[in-house]
Amino acid sequence: MRINLTTSKFTFTYHKKILSSVAMLFMVTGMAGFTGPWWQPILFAALDSDYLGVDNEINYVLSAVLVAIGAAVLAFKYFYSDEWARQITKDKETLNANLTDINSPYRYLQNLVDDHCYLSSQDTKFHHAFTVFRTPQTAFQYRRTIELYCDFSKQAKDLHDFAGMNFFSFSNDHGHVSDCRYCLAPQLNMDREMVFYDQDKTEQYSALATELHQRVKTVKASYDAFLKHAREIGVL
Repeated sequence: MRINLTTSKFTFTYHKKILSSVAMLFMVTGMAGFTGPWWQPILFAALDSDYLGVDNEINYVLSAVLVAIGAAVLAFKYFYSDEWARQITKDKETLNANLTDINSPYRYLQNLVDDHCYLSSQDTKFHHAFTVFRTPQTAFQYRRTIELYCDFSKQAKDLHDFAGMNFFSFSNDHGHVSDCRYCLAPQLNMDREMVFYDQDKTEQYSALATELHQRVKTVKASYDAFLKHAREIGVL
């Protein structure tokens, strides 16, 4: 199994079997060193020399260091990387079970940008996407995944609150529409409910639209980062 550890500063990828093999190599090499400088004939051949003075005390110290490094690598594997692998596996199950349509937030955000509106069904899916993993029953376990999802969730909630205050139901046939359409301040938009042109209202609408676009951009960036991380570690 390959493990990809990603932080804000670096990415470290390795295979667990290779990690175990490297640890055992260090330990076996170190243990062999306690029986004597086994590497001496190799060094003689490399340097084309029949004799080199070898300090046994230094040899024992080097052997102990090799064993310690091997033990440290094994400890890292069993106490950290194996635990990370379990967390990632669990998070993959959690994500697949609770967010079957990972593209639903993008459709909601795209509608906000393209037409300054959204459908109630899109709003429901968007709300689900930024809240579903905040409960103890469905929370992620891997620390970096938690951090990135929480950042997306916070930015998405701010956008959702903004929409709740500034978007209003707008449809030509309210009585027969099951999926209601909500638009940004239709009373300030000449293409919707503003009957006569009003410069002040137009400027108000422009300011709201600018804020909307900035909020959407922030949410999209945070969601992109979350999905990118999820793919890098194998959750997606």
